[in-house]
Amino acid sequence: MIPNWTYRNKEVTELAQCPKWATAFIYIIEFNNGKKYVGYKMLYHKVRKTGKKRRVLKESNWKSYCGSIKDSEFRSKFKAGSVYPVSRRITKFTKSDHFYQEAKLQFKLNVLENQMYYNTNIMGKFFRGNINKK
Repeated sequence: MIPNWTYRNKEVTELAQCPKWATAFIYIIEFNNGKKYVGYKMLYHKVRKTGKKRRVLKESNWKSYCGSIKDSEFRSKFKAGSVYPVSRRITKFTKSDHFYQEAKLQFKLNVLENQMYYNTNIMGKFFRGNINKK
């Protein structure tokens, strides 16, 4: 079972519990093997209804979201159920600066140099394999 999101030690299960101005949030997911993943998730996305020109906002899949980890070993273990999230923590709600806030937290936590994080890049520009570790 996927744990509910928490923010400031309170469970967040509905959009009504999020600030009205928020469009996204920054999060840390911790898995049963002790590893973590840091990212952001949009609360809404725009969809175009059939035959309509105007797009409307629709709630995203944020309630069941478990990160965008690309690692094939992780994915197979996740599907098999041997790796699963034990906590999903929202660190900050954002309106328009989610890319910056995500990168800021990832650099602060040193996710590329610490093997306890599944993150392999920051903003698609800084990659774990390209970091000089002296």
